[in-house]
Amino acid sequence: MKRLALAAATAAALGAAPAFAATLYVPDFDSSGWQQYSYTFGGTFTGTVVLGVSDEGHDQISFVNALLPSQLLLDNLDSTAVLPQLVSNRGFEFGNLAGYGAAGDVKVVSSFDSYSPTEGGQMALLDSVDGDSGVSTSLYLNTQGNPGVDGSLIQFSISANAGDTLTFDWAFSAGDYAPFGDFAFISLVGTGPANGHYEVLAEITPVPAPVPVPAAVWLMGSGLLGLAGVARRSQQKA
Repeated sequence: MKRLALAAATAAALGAAPAFAATLYVPDFDSSGWQQYSYTFGGTFTGTVVLGVSDEGHDQISFVNALLPSQLLLDNLDSTAVLPQLVSNRGFEFGNLAGYGAAGDVKVVSSFDSYSPTEGGQMALLDSVDGDSGVSTSLYLNTQGNPGVDGSLIQFSISANAGDTLTFDWAFSAGDYAPFGDFAFISLVGTGPANGHYEVLAEITPVPAPVPVPAAVWLMGSGLLGLAGVARRSQQKA
């Protein structure tokens, strides 16, 4: 597998407004099930599609010395645009990563946990590795604005016109727990009017932030306490 030199390209993609509205939040140690992603190009695009999964924070459980990676499964890539590299390996049916660039822990498998391929007999498995031999994902952010630490990436080239679509099947398996917000993402880096897009596909459900108490409630509470004090003093004088 090729090692990817993606720092400059990633920085360019992250310059585009990130899209978080469609992010699927997955509970601790749960899984998303198969999902289908579809993206429509808004203009001419020639560049690279990067798909990845990232650990967010190292979360080593001391009493068992266990690492807790998350995974991204991919299958059935398709597009009305030109995919120069993929040829006929869009469903990983060659049993390898021919036509793709990859970094980290990326492999082609026939099954994973309860998952089977959505088409054919093969699918790609990307592991977030959680501190164990992954590629740096520090330039990618989850929906909380936290950068990745390490993970795995897969990329391929694409040339698209306005209105062309890119689709693929994906699933995210959360092998970790909040507040460690492991996540899966797509990043498009290219030239032309539609030269950048970044989107978080899935993420471990964040820990809810404490709801701040409005200042008016505090003022009302202090006022009630003051009235109670006045009433108490009045009773004592009586």
